[in-house]
Amino acid sequence: MAKQLTITVPLYESDFDCNQSLKHSRAMELMQNVATDHAASIGCGWNALDEQDMLWILYKIKLRYLKVMDKSIKSITIVTTPQKPERLLAERQCYALDENGNRLFESVAMWMVIGKSNRKILPISRLENYINGEFGQNTVSLDNKFCKVVADDEFRFAYDFVVRRSLLDANGHVNNTHYVTFAEDALSCPQKYSQVEVTFNHELKPNAKVAVLVKETDCTAEVIGTSDGVQCFSAQFTE
Repeated sequence: MAKQLTITVPLYESDFDCNQSLKHSRAMELMQNVATDHAASIGCGWNALDEQDMLWILYKIKLRYLKVMDKSIKSITIVTTPQKPERLLAERQCYALDENGNRLFESVAMWMVIGKSNRKILPISRLENYINGEFGQNTVSLDNKFCKVVADDEFRFAYDFVVRRSLLDANGHVNNTHYVTFAEDALSCPQKYSQVEVTFNHELKPNAKVAVLVKETDCTAEVIGTSDGVQCFSAQFTE
């Protein structure tokens, strides 16, 4: 198994938001793409898992920007490095470089494998090509400890929405790259934060009605999404 995979991609006008900064969702897409390519290169990609009635899902991700990512950056190089998996979790680290080799952002993501039909969590040991390969060393400064966001009386209602077809991916649920946008849209000043953590608690499917709640302090913001009274995702933003 390759210890890491590197891709270089151009950035376009559409990759930036109204503040001229790279969209969080675009960063998530780029990391998802390189992770997908790496998994496919070692025989654990979407097609291989689909034949076995399995699929990868993202459980948690932490993303930290190290430099301002504005429209002066014309292309970025993404490097992904899988870490040795635990029983149910496969950690994947990513970082991004600009054209001059300066590090732009870093991330740590925890992936899981579930049954495509029954949606039950499966041990990573089911993927022999994955667990029998070589794994890289730490490549980022982030740790793999994640915050736990718990609802309390300080949360306020931000907005709600209904899941439509345009949010769905090939697995029939809302793609993980959209959740950071759901969370960001609840914030009064999203551009002040340089780090975000997202936890995916329950998958969202077509026609689900989602209520988004937020709690903001001087240095942090927490967001929770619920559907039918069940927490389906959470996010924490920090400066």
